[in-house]
Amino acid sequence: TNQAYTITPNTGYLISDVLVDNISAGAVPIYTFTNVTANHTISASFISQSEKVNIALNKPTTCQSNEPGMESSKANDADGTNNSKWSGYPYPQWWKVDLGSIYNLNSIIIRNYVNGTRSYHYNIEVSLDDQNYTQIVVKNNNNVATDAGDLYYVNATARYIRVNMTHNDETSDGRISDFRVYGTISSLYPVFSLTASAGTGGTISPSGTTTINQGTNQTYIITANTGYLISDVLVDNISVGVVPA
Repeated sequence: TNQAYTITPNTGYLISDVLVDNISAGAVPIYTFTNVTANHTISASFISQSEKVNIALNKPTTCQSNEPGMESSKANDADGTNNSKWSGYPYPQWWKVDLGSIYNLNSIIIRNYVNGTRSYHYNIEVSLDDQNYTQIVVKNNNNVATDAGDLYYVNATARYIRVNMTHNDETSDGRISDFRVYGTISSLYPVFSLTASAGTGGTISPSGTTTINQGTNQTYIITANTGYLISDVLVDNISVGVVPA
């Protein structure tokens, strides 16, 4: 016969790992033994959310629109309360975060604006290239938003995550006050570092070290200050000429 197990973390915790016969099955919320013909063991471990790295924290965001003072960056900053939120009016509205690299995602937490009675509908999509998206989460029930947020265990590989807010049962806007993502860098998409610097008289943007995945693109803008001209641009110490980008 079959036997299913449900693994549920307490509020403020995430599933760390599930061991089946002492072999990791990953951070899975459900595991089923099928056609059991021998003895087995299953054990679950948990980790505090504060101990996990939120890979969406302060990453670049965009949105379809926002109300004054409620910009897209307010949804994934360090303040996970109603005091800092993105709001787009009227729904449906989308909000998106660029993780900067390609990750294997295992869990997502989304917290909407909480007033004790309000509920929301939304779906969450992921993409490698910001062009082709796959839906991985749908919320279309009327469960009231809570301070803990909605926790979803996922199995997806992505760089971009988009939330489509489709309903708010009290007002006509879509709101996110906290968005957290957990996962690890994908080994299938190696990461490389690009380091940029500019001499006196101008700037290069972005400056410093930028990490990108193999096969992706990165554009740099070279801008001379007033009274200056671009003298030369070196790429891997080889001149590419007087180019502005």
